[in-house]
Amino acid sequence: MTAPTGDIALVFTDIQGSTRLWEAAPDATARALDLHNAALRQVLGEAGGYEVKNEGDAFLLAFQDADDALGWCAEGQRCLMALPWPAELLQLPDARTAAGIRGLRVRMGLHVGHPLRRADPVTGRIDYLGPPVNRTARVAAAGHGGQVLLSGRAVDRITRPPPGVRLEPLGDYLLRGVPEPISLYEARLERLRRGPFPAVRASRIRRGNLPDSLPPILGRDAALVELEALVRPGHLVTLLGPGGTGKTRLSLGLGERLLPRAPGGVWFFDLSDAHSVQAMCTAVAAAMGVRLAGGDPVEDLAGVFARRGEALFILDNLEQLAEVAAMPVARWVAASPQARWLASSRIPLGVAVERRFHVMPLALPPAGEDDPARVAQSPAVALFVQHARRRRPDFAVTGANAEAIAEIVRRLDGLPLALELAAARAGVLPPAALLARLDQQFKLLTDRSGGRPARHATLRATIDWSWQLLRPWEQAALARCAVFEGGFLPDAAEAIVDLDPWPEAPFVLDVLQDLVERSVLRVVDPETGRLGMMVSVQAFAREQLAARGDQAEAEARHLAWFAALAEPDALSLHPELDNLVAAARRGLRDGDPALTLEAGLGALSVLRRRGPLSAALELAEDLRDLDGPPGRMAWLEVVYATLVRNSGDYARVDGILDDALAMAEACGDLKAQAFALLQAGVLHHDRAAMDDARTHYERAIALARRCGAHGLRARALTCLAHVYRELGDAGTAREHFEAGRRAARRTGDDAVIGMNVGNYALLHIDQGRPEQAIPLLEEALGLSQRTGDRLSEAVHLLNLSSCHLELGQLTEARELVELSTALFQEAGNSRLYAGSRSVLGAVLLEQGALTEARGNLAEALDIQHDIGARDAEGATLAALGELTVLEGDPAGGFALLERSADLLASVDNRFELARSLARQARARMELGQLDEARVVVERLGPLAEALDIAPGSWLGRLVEMLRSLAIA
Repeated sequence: MTAPTGDIALVFTDIQGSTRLWEAAPDATARALDLHNAALRQVLGEAGGYEVKNEGDAFLLAFQDADDALGWCAEGQRCLMALPWPAELLQLPDARTAAGIRGLRVRMGLHVGHPLRRADPVTGRIDYLGPPVNRTARVAAAGHGGQVLLSGRAVDRITRPPPGVRLEPLGDYLLRGVPEPISLYEARLERLRRGPFPAVRASRIRRGNLPDSLPPILGRDAALVELEALVRPGHLVTLLGPGGTGKTRLSLGLGERLLPRAPGGVWFFDLSDAHSVQAMCTAVAAAMGVRLAGGDPVEDLAGVFARRGEALFILDNLEQLAEVAAMPVARWVAASPQARWLASSRIPLGVAVERRFHVMPLALPPAGEDDPARVAQSPAVALFVQHARRRRPDFAVTGANAEAIAEIVRRLDGLPLALELAAARAGVLPPAALLARLDQQFKLLTDRSGGRPARHATLRATIDWSWQLLRPWEQAALARCAVFEGGFLPDAAEAIVDLDPWPEAPFVLDVLQDLVERSVLRVVDPETGRLGMMVSVQAFAREQLAARGDQAEAEARHLAWFAALAEPDALSLHPELDNLVAAARRGLRDGDPALTLEAGLGALSVLRRRGPLSAALELAEDLRDLDGPPGRMAWLEVVYATLVRNSGDYARVDGILDDALAMAEACGDLKAQAFALLQAGVLHHDRAAMDDARTHYERAIALARRCGAHGLRARALTCLAHVYRELGDAGTAREHFEAGRRAARRTGDDAVIGMNVGNYALLHIDQGRPEQAIPLLEEALGLSQRTGDRLSEAVHLLNLSSCHLELGQLTEARELVELSTALFQEAGNSRLYAGSRSVLGAVLLEQGALTEARGNLAEALDIQHDIGARDAEGATLAALGELTVLEGDPAGGFALLERSADLLASVDNRFELARSLARQARARMELGQLDEARVVVERLGPLAEALDIAPGSWLGRLVEMLRSLAIA
């Protein structure tokens, strides 16, 4: 490698604590230094660098390209970590593993300049002299062992940082012997997970008035990167968000990042106490240390800003000035085209050059997550823990408190101020106790230290500050919107908000938009325009609603709206589940019975498919006490019967359905009669009483046709097709599936269409053509996910698992069935949960995981036996029997297999009977019981042919193999 020329990149390295190491362990240090030198030279050769000199434990290296120099630093640090350091060395404080560093701690400094070149008259080697060399050494000396620092000039020459290397600005520093400040950056080696390192060992130059030290900013990396790109010279970016979201801390964090690129400084102006343009100008002038001339203060400051050149100006807490600040801010931005401007406010300023950036609460742990490591990764949890440790230094997320901490941050919406105030209680209250008191959050979440501004001293004060900035009609609208649960659409708000007392008020839709801009409402779904508010804001608004005396009227309007919206079997209602439940619950307390019943039926139509089942049962039982219209009460009884059936309490279902059918017949409600007959058919179907099931389905189809209930008819036709499918009559089953599909298409209801498509796919599975079933099931899965039908989603996942099991794709089969099992458990549907456990057991059996398979099959069998699901019980018995044989108990296993075959034959489920016989024959073959196996195969063969089983399927392949072995 020839020595670089011109502007070159120089790297200086040095071992921290080398003197102490030599004194403590000279032999080990000598061996370690040899390893160090060899490793760094090897990397140097690969990077194309030039070794200028090596003196003691230090290297001076030269590179023509700064990218190559940075790449060498990153790779050099990685190689040093992997070296086989002497064990004696690793016992010493300056070399033991700590903060992601192991062995010799090598600091590196990188600078770019044009040094003088001198050739050694003896060796011909090139040496470099002059200020660039001195500055490189000073950059390295400012760092710590294991740290890589770069000068601002070096960073300017970096065009492509190596993968896993992030350049982090540290600010401007005075380095020993260097007359002017130098901007320093750290190369964060993310793959090595090092640091954080202590402060740079040099005096920092503060341009502007940012605080000298700020705590780490958590969970805002992406926001800082996005803001950095938005904040451009001559433009204003306004950080928008409700009080307590961390707008001020985010603006300070951006100021820290931009300080090295702001020679005019970063200036922070706290305007929370300013309520006029004059007060605003006075606060700005005081922060900058300038005196106003006595004329127009806006113009005076415009000149000050212009003279600062490339600076960042941060106007913090502008919301109370929003109506008067637009003019002065616009003037200042126009006067300083080289400067960047950042404001924080709860209300947009409306300046022409303004770009809005909404600051969201911190990200929460996933719903239901209680693993301590994963909970701790949430930024909201990390902030809570950071502040809790100020009260309890040993505070940590553990298996005992992870669930409570996750729920605390969810209940507080990830709002940084609320998290900080809650964490301040950690010194006295453990997380579970704190969670139990969150219903009193306005009393609980207060700062008693006196170290905060009044508007942030309590959560209530923060929200009240925003409330006082609203116009009277905006306050009224926000209070009325507090009756919603789980968000709302604008048309629902238009039905509930009453602005008649304010003739000057705009349309409700415009008021909603203003409330979004004022950061007290938020858009939770841009696709639908769905709005919502944070839990704390909603609690405050509810208090205001009650204080205004409007609560009863608002709740009555809410009930009327959602009762009219509810369709008793419409899955499209799932986004409104919380509203429907709230409306029904309030109606049960003191509302109109008919409206309450409609809202309740709408809620139940979602709950019985999404769960939890316990919530659906509780609501249905309460609704049964209403004195509602007879036809609707009959419909409720059928829904209740379905819920009881899903819970596994089959003994009660017959009586409830009989009562429902009698109620529907008495009032002449054909649709309710069809619904009752359909569910009675399903009940008989579950019990494998095929003739009774068929009769009830046919009656339901006839009634549904008469009253034009296409959705009910589609469901009944699909269920009837299942009867013929299980009886082995594939042709008739296909006819009814097709008829059901036509009826489903007429409804336009994705939930009904998805049910039909997914069930039609089962014919392909039965006949051993799973590859044809998979596209249909994937289509059905997409429809169920789109409509929010969690129960159908789980069913389709379970059937997809069966397809992959048929194809021998056991890993995919297991992943899918585990997903479906979790969904069934979440929904509380014991019958389908047992079915998924049975399929999971069968998959595990094929994988050879016998112990796990037995646990799943035994659990499934207990549930299926208790609820009387005889065909499902027969299928589980077959898998359990084969498993028992494999475990070394052939007598017990074959007894179970015989029971399975007898049970499936008695209910005439020919497909599952064929699978059961195949399992028995396979087990006998493996034990060498060829005569007994032939007997089973002779019974199996005609059955498989009648079912038109495809030769390539799991069952088809097994039958063919058994036949060949039996003949042999």
